[in-house]
Amino acid sequence: MHPVKANPDGTYTYLFIMDPYIKGEDYDIESLVKKMYGAQKGAEYYKLFAEAIVPGKDVGYRVTQSKD
Repeated sequence: MHPVKANPDGTYTYLFIMDPYIKGEDYDIESLVKKMYGAQKGAEYYKLFAEAIVPGKDVGYRVTQSKD
């Protein structure tokens, strides 16, 4: 998923959905990009990601899938 347009302040909102959630697995973004692209390239991609976060504006939600 990716944003269709910028927010009024010029930032973009991204949503990461980890589905299915498997108890005990690692869902840390830094770990995931390093597993996907290797240590060096993963570190480069994570640096881009981390630098793109607006300080004080990031929000995290932990949710549970309903049975319906």
